[in-house]
Amino acid sequence: MLARTITLTDATLEATIADTLSLGRMQSGEVIKQRIRLVNESSEPVVISEHRTTCGCTEAEYERQPIGVGKSADIVVSYDSRGEWGWRMQLLELTLARKDYSVKIYIDAEIY
Repeated sequence: MLARTITLTDATLEATIADTLSLGRMQSGEVIKQRIRLVNESSEPVVISEHRTTCGCTEAEYERQPIGVGKSADIVVSYDSRGEWGWRMQLLELTLARKDYSVKIYIDAEIY
């Protein structure tokens, strides 16, 4: 179920991280869950202060604990395709408490 690993470094945090999680083809009404691992290789602990999505079809579950230097944390992303058709791209944006950096995860799927 581990779909992607995103490494947080001082340089990537300054640039704003963006990645795509492709769910492939799925039937309308299907719910897919994927796990994303954030690995903190920056010089300070990182905390996810909040998240937002572009639709109610996408949810994120994660521990609200600091991610220490050299440590990792998992985020479980759920996508509910109920009532959706065709190609879709949604955004999950994680805001980090450290200087309000963010991680943008684009979620795409083809729903039939």
